[in-house]
Amino acid sequence: MATAGALGRLPAAAVGLRFGTEELAAWERVTGRPEPPLRPWSSPETLTVARRDDEGSADALVLQNLVATMGADLAGQLAARGQATALLTLRLTCADGGRLVRSRAHQPPLQASQTVTATACDLLAALRPAASVTDMALMAGDLCVPPPRQQDLWDDGRGRSDATRLETVLAAHARRYGHGGLQRLQRDPTAPDGWRWLDLESADGQDGMGKDRSRGRGRAANRGAPVEPEWGG
Repeated sequence: MATAGALGRLPAAAVGLRFGTEELAAWERVTGRPEPPLRPWSSPETLTVARRDDEGSADALVLQNLVATMGADLAGQLAARGQATALLTLRLTCADGGRLVRSRAHQPPLQASQTVTATACDLLAALRPAASVTDMALMAGDLCVPPPRQQDLWDDGRGRSDATRLETVLAAHARRYGHGGLQRLQRDPTAPDGWRWLDLESADGQDGMGKDRSRGRGRAANRGAPVEPEWGG
């Protein structure tokens, strides 16, 4: 190749493979190719809750309580950021200079305080420090948006208000039509689909909401049936 034009007509892959990086840089200058922009790199973000005790402790119950508290604090940070963690790591530093580290990946990612705390305590049980522990660090890595979770029917305050509202509606329905016309679903492992229908009024005189309905006996049980008048003796 005697000219820059001849170099520029060669494919980039062939120049780099045959001549190396220096000739490839010359090819890029000849062809006017801009240098790729620099992409800043940063280490993956983690959340850390740490505790230090200069005197140290070897009591398993004390360590477990500390880890549980750290798990609750970490779960609070995750909830405040609207994130979950798919990798939980517990690091212990012992008084004799030893360091113990245990990690656990989890799918679906953890966010609830109960699950974060339980996983952290499991990590502590797996480490089994032989000496007093002076430093503890609980770290949440692989942060992500928590997956959507289907709410239970009676979740949170709104669920409780809905339960109260449902109970009021059922009670009004029972006063008007009787109790036999109402049924509710109950879990039954022996049923083909895992559920079975249960009359709202149970055999012991209580309805499905736990209320005593013995005073309603003798009235019509079916929807829309007339109520028999009660004649005095």
